[in-house]
Amino acid sequence: MNSKLRMLTAPFRVFPDFIILGEAKCGTTSLYRYLNQLPVILGADVKEPNNFREYGGSPLFCKQHFPTYATRAYHQARHGAVRVGEASAEYFSKPNLPKTIHGLLPDVRLICLFRDPVKRAYSDWQMLTRANREHRPFEEIVDHSLTFLSNPDHEVVLEALDHLEYHPLRYVARGLYHRALIRWMNTFSPDRILCLLSEDLFSDPADTLQRVTAFLGVQAECDSLEFSPRKQGNYDSPCPESCKQELAAFYKPWNQKLSDATDLDLPWKLDA
Repeated sequence: MNSKLRMLTAPFRVFPDFIILGEAKCGTTSLYRYLNQLPVILGADVKEPNNFREYGGSPLFCKQHFPTYATRAYHQARHGAVRVGEASAEYFSKPNLPKTIHGLLPDVRLICLFRDPVKRAYSDWQMLTRANREHRPFEEIVDHSLTFLSNPDHEVVLEALDHLEYHPLRYVARGLYHRALIRWMNTFSPDRILCLLSEDLFSDPADTLQRVTAFLGVQAECDSLEFSPRKQGNYDSPCPESCKQELAAFYKPWNQKLSDATDLDLPWKLDA
């Protein structure tokens, strides 16, 4: 559907009931695809619409990728309660988005995925290197990032960088999950946020999906779904051991903060 037709029909479209916020390289695409196999879930017409980041608080622009009221009513008549949702991995770390989304959707349900931040950083670097958007060695990035991020006086600069999709610190900075999560937790009611481990999604997707559907208030049978992961890439080379150790030590206090805030039993929180 072209953009003009989306805009013309926007007044007849619904807002999402849930948003998978990310973080990037944490299984957002896989979770979203699994959910969209269920008849009680209606997705956007593109995987990462990024409407609320691109268009701020404009209701018409933000609605343009979602189903119409008539489509939702049709599926409700067939399946009972249904939920409309989207996944945009760039949402999670953007400082302005909690208030922007809350202003439009105070009751929306939010889903966050957290992966071992060391593996996430290296996977992110691999992705952008393959896309020819990154040319620096990972060791150099880690060294520069840790020097910058370890200085609390640089927080105001990092806050400005957080608004960008790409910046040189993103590989390491986006693993500071608690730093971003607290913005969402300070804006939305706790019962509106579901925090999950990527490792649980990868090892037992059916069980994770049952937790998600329960959170969304819909009934669905998840055991028979097709669970091959999406965007699963093999590393061209393993992460350097020195980088693993440096990053694990750096993330350790941040992982503890995340565990304390969410009650998640992080399998990687004590790695150092």
